[in-house]
Amino acid sequence: MNRKPIDQQLYEMISAIVDNSFESHYNRVDEKPVEFYEDIEDYTRKTGKRFRMLKEHKERGLSREEAFREMFPKPE
Repeated sequence: MNRKPIDQQLYEMISAIVDNSFESHYNRVDEKPVEFYEDIEDYTRKTGKRFRMLKEHKERGLSREEAFREMFPKPE
């Protein structure tokens, strides 16, 4: 009984499936582009959410505007 060619074919098929899975997963670009917000009010209007400062921002003594600009910088 010569099962080596069948085993080799099966191995190649499984390898191709695994390779394609990793390739499609890691090469996919699902990231949303960062949206630009004019100011905190614009952020609230567009998202329906209230801007909240991080604890780190508060500890560093940043104003709400400074914290907002750090998180959502203006595009250049």
